Amino acid sequence: MSYNLKPIKDEYLQADQRLRPGDRLHRLVCRLADTYYDDLDDQRIEELERKVDEWRWMHADGSRFEGQR
Repeated sequence: MSYNLKPIKDEYLQADQRLRPGDRLHRLVCRLADTYYDDLDDQRIEELERKVDEWRWMHADGSRFEGQR
C-alpha cells in the first residue's frame, strides 16, 4: 500500500466489516467482488483508493484530516 493515501482510523481497519443487501456500501463491494481477479490487482485497488481519497476530507466521526480546513 502506498504511503501517500489519506489515513483510515485503526478502529475501521481492525473492525470486522459485514455488509448486507440494503446497506450503503453493499452494492459497491459486490461490484468489486464481481470483478475478474486479474482486473483487480494491487495497483488497481490503490488506484480506486486514490479516487475515493479525491473527495474524502474527514473521518467518519467528523474529525478532519491533518492539513484540511
